[in-house]
This record gives sequence, C-alpha cells and structure tokens, in this order.
Amino acid sequence: MQTSARAADNDVLEADLRRLEDIGFVIDVLTEPPHVGIVVHDVQLPPGYSKDKTRVLLLTTNLYPASAMDMFWVDTDLTLTGGAIPAAAESIEHLFGQSWRRYSWHRNNEWRPGRDDIVGHFEFALARLQRPQ
Repeated sequence: MQTSARAADNDVLEADLRRLEDIGFVIDVLTEPPHVGIVVHDVQLPPGYSKDKTRVLLLTTNLYPASAMDMFWVDTDLTLTGGAIPAAAESIEHLFGQSWRRYSWHRNNEWRPGRDDIVGHFEFALARLQRPQ
C-alpha cells in the first residue's frame, strides 16, 4: 500500500480531489493498485451516533472516472448512540491495511462518468450519514 497526498497520473482524479479540499475537507489518498482509496477526515455527524465525527473512505480504481463508485466505509467504532450497528453497516472489512465499517449503501442509478464523480459520491455518503438509523 502507498499513501500519497496526490493521485499520480490521473488528472481528472486530481482535479476532483482538489474540489474536495476546496470545500474544506482534509483528505488522504491510499493506493493498492488498481484500487484507490480517498479518506476524508473529520466528517461531522449529527446527534444519534456514538461520536461526533468519523473518517469516510471512498473507493475507486486507477481507471477513475470510468470505474463506478459504490458504497462507502467509516471508522469501525462508529455505532449509533447506545451501541447498535447502523442499518446497512454490519460488515467490517480490511482495506489499505486498515479496518473499516462498510455501509452497503447503493446508488439508485447507473454511474456515468462526466455526470458522476467523487464529490457527488461523497455527498451521497453524507446524505446517508445524516440519518442515524
């Protein structure tokens, strides 16, 4: 696994990562070819969770934006207040040398490069996290 501040050899990915940073998020890029992980740090959570912020992992490949993005991952210790596991987040997976809680949360439409991107997928993840259940 490599950790890098930038996405080498993918100008579209680099531009989209800058957009996330311009919004105000701190990110890391993790690589295990062909996979690329984008870790967004300190994502604020609403009341109803066991903590007030988490990391969010978004997963793509080095073919981004042609490769569809699906699901997202958070810190393994993120639960609902009281300790229950959030709906659609039962699995713990090992990605990029770390353990993550997978939200098996899927888009209702087909991924289309040029329309869909990392920023939109992150907003999709944020919308789900706004509903602790």
